[in-house]
Amino acid sequence: LIDLNKHLHNIYYYDIAREALPEDIVFEKEFDEFEIHYKKGIKLGEKAKYYYAEENGCHVITIKNEADEYAATVRIIK
Repeated sequence: LIDLNKHLHNIYYYDIAREALPEDIVFEKEFDEFEIHYKKGIKLGEKAKYYYAEENGCHVITIKNEADEYAATVRIIK
């Protein structure tokens, strides 16, 4: 989960995003397509905040760090 720089490894942002999805969507199906737009790392011991929205046929999860700085956006194609 944590890389050598003590940041959350990029691929685990997808796991965070799945946690943010409404329960009925999570169990609906496996998702084959997704995009992760990464900007800033979540550091070891830091709490992540996430926000969910539906936009243009996608599930969009914005992830921020404790300081409310943008960390990543995950777009999961329906």
